[in-house]
Amino acid sequence: KNPAREYLIIKAAPGNKEKIAISGWRLESLLSGASAHIGNGAILPYSGIINSESAVFLGAGETAYITTGRSPIGVSFKMNICGGYFEQFQDFTPSLPRECPLVENEPMPAAPNNLGDQCLDFLERMPRCEFLVNSSSLYLSSVCAEFIAKNANYNSCVDNHKNQKGFYKNEWRIYLKRDSELWKEKREVIRLVDQNGKTVDSASY
Repeated sequence: KNPAREYLIIKAAPGNKEKIAISGWRLESLLSGASAHIGNGAILPYSGIINSESAVFLGAGETAYITTGRSPIGVSFKMNICGGYFEQFQDFTPSLPRECPLVENEPMPAAPNNLGDQCLDFLERMPRCEFLVNSSSLYLSSVCAEFIAKNANYNSCVDNHKNQKGFYKNEWRIYLKRDSELWKEKREVIRLVDQNGKTVDSASY
């Protein structure tokens, strides 16, 4: 059993007129009595820092994956187009899509920039969402290695793209920070309760 792989899905109705705050809502088993509250999250997390958290809101049609275990990056977060970088060194369930912007399309240094054809060819072959641990060992020019180190990482991707349309995805990854599984493997009934104690929805399996 692994709480990092136990999750359930909450999806806001596509016809909702307003965003719904789900922080403070509670998930509970009607059979075992196990329960957990949904906490806050980071709308725009950065890697390598302690991120500030705020209430989680689901807009129309948005989805939240509620994982029982702890976040691999230390915080619940809203997905964005750079999030695939997290998947390189950490294990997420479900896995994060590797759909980051291509490094070859990031803003180039002003000409003449000395990147050279060898560098440009290498950039065209670079996979998405992959940080090169030591690009200077790949027989690239120092200018090319510096460009890669500067742009092929999560934080730089965020800074380069956070203001563009479509940066955020319609998905949250929320973690309940438990060290053991909460829900039964079968014959389970889980209820979602809002902050006023009203049942929002329930699911059984």
